[in-house]
Amino acid sequence: MEVNTIRNLDDLYNYVKEGKIDRQIQKKKVLKYEMKRIKRKKNKGIRGRVRNFIVAIYPLRYMLACIHYKKISSFRDNEFRNELSNNAKTDILKNIDKYKQVYDLLDKKSKHTYLLMLLYRLTGDYALSMKVCSPNEQYFSDRIQWKCEENIIDCGAYVGDTLSAFLRHKVNINNYYLFELDDTNYEKLKEVCKVAESEGIKTHPKKKGVYSCTTTLYFESDADSSRLVNYPTETSIPVISIDEDINTTISFIKMDIEGSELEAINGAIKTIRRDKPVLAICIYHKQEDFWKLPLRIKEICPEYTKFWIEQYSPWDIETVLYVQT
Repeated sequence: MEVNTIRNLDDLYNYVKEGKIDRQIQKKKVLKYEMKRIKRKKNKGIRGRVRNFIVAIYPLRYMLACIHYKKISSFRDNEFRNELSNNAKTDILKNIDKYKQVYDLLDKKSKHTYLLMLLYRLTGDYALSMKVCSPNEQYFSDRIQWKCEENIIDCGAYVGDTLSAFLRHKVNINNYYLFELDDTNYEKLKEVCKVAESEGIKTHPKKKGVYSCTTTLYFESDADSSRLVNYPTETSIPVISIDEDINTTISFIKMDIEGSELEAINGAIKTIRRDKPVLAICIYHKQEDFWKLPLRIKEICPEYTKFWIEQYSPWDIETVLYVQT
């Protein structure tokens, strides 16, 4: 079976089961999509107008596309791509029924995105992921119905970049809760919080992680890996649960926390059931999160009826699940 003949999850399952996964990158198609993206993007200001003039010239636009292709194709080495492909293959064969349950929750456009991102993880072909890259800014899907006064939780707030985006989008925010563990990132996000405070937003930054309960997690490391242990070590992380830490009515929750999303969701069951906030959850950190996170959310709150997925990168990152009543 060829990749271009795959139309649904049954086709995908049969393709994986055959075991003849094509790992070739369709460079010509990637360049074609990249040239369209470059031409479509309009920039403002003097430098932007100069760039718009340059990309209107076909040879120069092709040169820029080749430069970006080189950047895209060097982002992941072959060892990582092989591991990503093997994990996807194993999980799809084992849990195809779970994937189908999620597929049935999605709208037509998201079904296409879901299918092609699974294929991308199997093949490593950027021509597949670039087909479904969203023109929207990450976490700002045009399908979200913003309220007149938002109370937002930002799990994995990084340097405050999502808060900065909310300020640019002029979303009316009352309270903004930020959770970030990294010391350097935390200091930077506090500066963004000052800007938000000057615009009347009450910010609540915390240098903690988000988990299923409020506790301290301990890790033990060796040369090759680190693992979670149940006894004190030199490496520890303070974590909270949303239900135990926040009592405000919440309207929007964003999560990008390096594979801890399921634990964080389990720590927000009361909040999700009570407030039914819009959820924007990253599902790309673990292969099984493509089915575990949507199904867990639906199990917690059956009132959620709108599930959709948007992809914001040509790589295996920035795949976001949106959920809304």
